Amino acid sequence: MKKNIFLLMVMLLSCTCANAVNWQPISTSFPYTDLYIDADSIKYPSENECVYALKYKVANNPEKIAYIKSDFDTNYVGIIKVSDLDDDYRPNAVLNNPRVFMKPIPEDSFLNDVHKYAFANSKGYVLAETPTVYRGEKPILRDDLLVAYQGENVLNGNVQSYLEKTCKILEKNWQPPSTARMSRTIIYTTIGADGSLLNYQISESSGDDTTDRSVISAVERTVPYMKLPKLGDKEVYSMDFKFVFVQDLVKKSVVY
Repeated sequence: MKKNIFLLMVMLLSCTCANAVNWQPISTSFPYTDLYIDADSIKYPSENECVYALKYKVANNPEKIAYIKSDFDTNYVGIIKVSDLDDDYRPNAVLNNPRVFMKPIPEDSFLNDVHKYAFANSKGYVLAETPTVYRGEKPILRDDLLVAYQGENVLNGNVQSYLEKTCKILEKNWQPPSTARMSRTIIYTTIGADGSLLNYQISESSGDDTTDRSVISAVERTVPYMKLPKLGDKEVYSMDFKFVFVQDLVKKSVVY
């Protein structure tokens, strides 16, 4: 009897381990697209190659799992397998010694973002962890924060202070039209070390062109931004941020 109980426990633990996942969000400029990489699935068969499992959802389509191989020398990727998201998720069985046709990454594919993430991970670059913020008594997950920098695995205090000050300036410079009520616009920005605005792109439209233009105007009006904060002894050339411009019936706000 004891032997049977022991075997049952081993089987349950095996199943738990096989299905354990560590989904980490990946920033992407593709609208209505959610990307996640299973950090526990990442393997490096060689110095310039990487395999990993990816979860993605585009618009209202069902979530999918894709098993990918990246080659950093050629900037090629190979799709090992694509399947529906289900309970039978076993990345090790798929990613061990995969044979796959490698080809250049299409410029209009979110695989570019996945490939860059895998490359950054191999070099010790990480995405900051997503902290939880509180507004009133209701906890809200700050899933709109995207900060990429080299080194630490948590959001640097200097970066958080920088973002809070920047959001206040953006909010002050934002002049939403009357049509912006109950709107939400998300914009990606790349800010240089000197505070220059290197790039920006609307990733989620409010559905109203005038409102979106007011957001772009606020982002442009804030130039020059504050110089990027120090991250220890690491040299930082730029940072990517995603700002969320929200206008409700009472007030406007900018979160990150």
